[in-house]
Amino acid sequence: MFSLEDNANCNLSKRETPMLQLSRLPQNVSYFLRGTQHFFRFRHHLVFSWTLILLLVYQDKATLHGLSRMGPKHICEWHLRRLLCASYWCFRAVLWWFVEAVLAVLPAAEDGVVLLIVDGTYKEKTAKKHPLAPKARLDTYSGSFRGMQLLIVMLQWGPYRIPIDFEIIRPKTATDYQTPNALFRQMLHAFVPPAWAQTVIVVADAGFPAKDTLRLIQQRGFFFVMSLARTWKFADGHTLKNWVTHLPKHLYRKTWFTPSPKKRRVYWSYTDRKCLRHIGDVTLVLSKKRRNDSPKQTKILVTNLPQATAQQVIAL
Repeated sequence: MFSLEDNANCNLSKRETPMLQLSRLPQNVSYFLRGTQHFFRFRHHLVFSWTLILLLVYQDKATLHGLSRMGPKHICEWHLRRLLCASYWCFRAVLWWFVEAVLAVLPAAEDGVVLLIVDGTYKEKTAKKHPLAPKARLDTYSGSFRGMQLLIVMLQWGPYRIPIDFEIIRPKTATDYQTPNALFRQMLHAFVPPAWAQTVIVVADAGFPAKDTLRLIQQRGFFFVMSLARTWKFADGHTLKNWVTHLPKHLYRKTWFTPSPKKRRVYWSYTDRKCLRHIGDVTLVLSKKRRNDSPKQTKILVTNLPQATAQQVIAL
């Protein structure tokens, strides 16, 4: 028989385990964050320090209500909310301060080459009528979602990859709407390469190589390796789509690279030097995973790297 004592033990087991509540900032973290005091006013620096600690420790969905439950009693939910709603401090300045601190600690690249990667992502909505969470889709093949679209710029060299800037892509109906390419150009203007960087290579998907963006990259003296849309044209007026469609498959050559010691990726590629309208002489690399793949499954990569091989471009 199921006794009352067993029922009481079952109810005790169903109870939530007591949540860990912090009461003091770690001394080394507090010492490190002293350099961010000039970004904040009043007690906002203390609240900002606690927000970072709680985000690192909290294991569940990081809502403001959940973070406040783990913090000390003198840091409530409305303290966190007022910090995030304050308009006097700039999140980008704080982020760049952290980036400089991280770059000063990590070892520099031996060859002096650094990758500037731009990519889009999204965050699922957290409210029923969020003004920055419209219904959208990232690409043609994925389904639609409702959330905030983000544009992230990352810096990568060797085994390290750190985010250095991001922007929220606002809905098209908003008055201050800007295209992802326009936002990326603003972040590209503000980007300052590390002191040890000798070569900067911008890596992006097919949605970012616009004419103005490529001109800006060339003006800043950077190189680029990007996926190109089929609507681009050569200097003679022919489109990339016709070139890829009618290229014989026996011209493709097998190439591979090893992202890890126990893993090898094989591709079929074709490399040619062409002159594109509005850009000039570039190296075009056609890449596909199988030799008999159709032209629709062929990816067009473009780069202005001197003496670039198909293996190097596909690996990047």
